[in-house]
Amino acid sequence: MENNRFTASPFPAAHRAPKPKPFSSLSSTFFSSLSSSRFSWSPLSAIPLPPALCAATQQASSPSPSSSPSSSEVEPATSARTSALFSSRVSQQLGVDAAAACLASFGVSPFVTVIDRSIVQGAAGRRRLWDAIGSGLRDLAVRPLHVLSGRDFRIVFGVYAGTYFVANSAATLGRELLLPEATAELFKFLSTTAANMYLCIRKDIIFAQLFGAANASPSASSPSPCHGVAGRGASAVGAVENAVKATSRKFPMVSTLLFVSRDALTIAASFNAPAYLAAWLTRRAAADDLRRRRGSSESAAIGSDLEADMQMTREERREAAHADGRIPTMPQAHRDWMGSDRDDPVAAGGGESVGAALEEKRVWHRFVHRLAAEKSFADSTAQLICPVLVQFLSTPLHLLSLDIYNKPGQSRMQRAKFVVGAYAGTVAARASRILPAFGIGGILNAKTKEALRQYTHEETQ
Repeated sequence: MENNRFTASPFPAAHRAPKPKPFSSLSSTFFSSLSSSRFSWSPLSAIPLPPALCAATQQASSPSPSSSPSSSEVEPATSARTSALFSSRVSQQLGVDAAAACLASFGVSPFVTVIDRSIVQGAAGRRRLWDAIGSGLRDLAVRPLHVLSGRDFRIVFGVYAGTYFVANSAATLGRELLLPEATAELFKFLSTTAANMYLCIRKDIIFAQLFGAANASPSASSPSPCHGVAGRGASAVGAVENAVKATSRKFPMVSTLLFVSRDALTIAASFNAPAYLAAWLTRRAAADDLRRRRGSSESAAIGSDLEADMQMTREERREAAHADGRIPTMPQAHRDWMGSDRDDPVAAGGGESVGAALEEKRVWHRFVHRLAAEKSFADSTAQLICPVLVQFLSTPLHLLSLDIYNKPGQSRMQRAKFVVGAYAGTVAARASRILPAFGIGGILNAKTKEALRQYTHEETQ
């Protein structure tokens, strides 16, 4: 009984307090509740936890700052990745620009080298202009490797390759930097102008030093104190000494300023004048085209009057025309041009008049119509005509600059006589180099750049 008094509980089983669980059981319950899903329910999760354990649970369930990267850490990584992609893309496009510029320059430089070298030699009096051009073209056809390995070709190649590359890279950077169109065009114009002026002036100075009068070799008819191998060695040494003296001689500042003025005229004619000339050509072509169409409509009205006679024989039409007192079936323009109607299809019994057929087939009228109808065609025509026309103004500056370097101390009358004598041939020669330099070279540069970019884009994909 004593033992039952202490061991037996006086309360019923339903009202007894639950036995306290050991600490190991509580810890297992806590961690099982942590591992349970957010929306799942278990009897263990219904056990109320102490406030300290609740705080620990919330702290454990919340993501730690070290586990998730902050925005300040993500932004530098993203910007670095973007800049790397941008630099890689721009580098690839600049490489394409350089390759296109070199290929285009290689296509036009041989002919331009022959022309520029011949002009300098003709201005120096070493050779006649057209003889030098003919000899250079023969060498280009017979000995191309000899021409392509010369220093003059390398200089001209560098001039046009540098100019095309600056133009291409300026357009690429303007597009990649998302510059406004006006700003991008201004950036391209200024950079291309600066590069072309510097390279061309530097090229002309070197050409004047290499092929000018100061670098002329001694005449073959002049007596030589040495003969045989010694004479040839002495002449070679003398040629080298003359070349060194010519290249070391300072180029006059006046000649350099004349070259700058010449290039300023060329640039103005290449970038500013074409817009005005294209507008003028369009207006004149539209007026001429309208006048021609009015004349064609009048000719068509006359032709409609003749349609009634087309079923008649030639003799019947001739008799009827003479009876009416009019010209027999022949347009006035065709009658004035041919003098008879023997080749007129209408007089022969069918078809439209030869005058109308010739009117439609004339190349000039088609050219005028395209100028009036297509603005792009007028712009391209003006872009090609303006650099050619400006040679009439820039050639005297070019000749005068070379003459000042080749013949220092000449009077004004002597220089004027030289410029007048060499003017016509030099204008023709300099105008002939415009088509390769501005036309063929520009087309090669644009087409090659487009093809290379398309190829690299396909390779990256």
